[in-house]
Amino acid sequence: MIESENDFFKQKGDKYEKFVGKKFEEKGDLVIYNGFINGYADQGVDIICISIATKTIHLIQCKNWTTMRMTLAHLQAVYQKLEDYNFDCFNLSVEAINNHQNAYAGNVRLTLVNTQHNFAKFKVRKTLYLASEKVVDLEIGRYLTMMSPTIFKYKELKIVMKVG
Repeated sequence: MIESENDFFKQKGDKYEKFVGKKFEEKGDLVIYNGFINGYADQGVDIICISIATKTIHLIQCKNWTTMRMTLAHLQAVYQKLEDYNFDCFNLSVEAINNHQNAYAGNVRLTLVNTQHNFAKFKVRKTLYLASEKVVDLEIGRYLTMMSPTIFKYKELKIVMKVG
């Protein structure tokens, strides 16, 4: 793949990650754009959302694919990365988050999560956001449980197709 193609796909992916993150910001959640902060070293977690209101930590992977097919192997790899991700709220770099928020949050100002919260009691949810339902290979249908026309479940992984 030539560099300009790679830049195009990276920009396309970044745009979708920002779109998904903004939806959580609008609900008042702290959104950490892990993919922007850590780049390719994000360990498969593009976005981390912390909701004090619902006591939930969302670990999110976004795929803005249009031609590549989501196969069972892709789904299993995403699931495993989200399952293996070790998120320690108390080891967040305040400086990195503040720098990130200044660069990406636009007019929305978020406050750093108060460390008085007991994050061990927060529920961790893992979600895969797909920009289009058309990229899902039909072979994986038998492994999914339909929750609504655009929301499915694979093991403990929620799959949301076409947010918008």
